[in-house]
Amino acid sequence: MPIENSPFKVAVIEQVLANENNDARFERFANSVVSAIEGGAKVLPTSASWDLGRDGVGVGKATGLYVCSSLRDDIDNKTLEDIERISTTTHNISRLYFCLSNRISEHRRAQFEAQLGAETDSKFPITCLGGNHLGKH
Repeated sequence: MPIENSPFKVAVIEQVLANENNDARFERFANSVVSAIEGGAKVLPTSASWDLGRDGVGVGKATGLYVCSSLRDDIDNKTLEDIERISTTTHNISRLYFCLSNRISEHRRAQFEAQLGAETDSKFPITCLGGNHLGKH
């Protein structure tokens, strides 16, 4: 098995993410993962301040794609804060990713996606990815 697909690599990435404390570094990592998921779409970082609730913005063929990411432990509050902010500052959302450094179960992931979808009247698809999901891409 090649190293890029190894359980060891995934475990290391999950541990690094669980202990990450640099917002900008995690945002760059999350944007890179979303870019890979989206088939190499260009996802640019946003400014460190006044980012309008967005940490990544798709350009070119990926226009309308946005990434929110968080290292915070209070995931429930953070995701609701972000969805409220991005919904009021951004009007051309075609898809949104929430990337969290914490591990989340599939059950919890489905709950987040349903809750956030309800907050936005399901106007666009929302994908939540925990550290355990990000480590596999």
